[in-house]
Amino acid sequence: MNSKEKWLNGIDGRLFPEFKSFSELYANKIAQQQNLSKALRKQQKRIKENERANMYQRALFTDLHGLLACKLKSKTSGSGNDEYGLVESKFGGD
Repeated sequence: MNSKEKWLNGIDGRLFPEFKSFSELYANKIAQQQNLSKALRKQQKRIKENERANMYQRALFTDLHGLLACKLKSKTSGSGNDEYGLVESKFGGD
């Protein structure tokens, strides 16, 4: 006999091992979803609170990326000024 037949026949009085009835099962599922919703709202609040700082950091990173791209372009273009490359390598710079 499967668990539904046992429950219908009143053998052990339970449809699921953890819950006596569907109402307990659904009450548990609703509580789980409410807890999840609460956690997601807290996470969303944290993200909104830190948005300004994160946007500033992203702007700084974008500027840094642009500077590094410009540096790479000037290095690979071979502008003919090897003197600067020698000076930088003497002092450990790139």
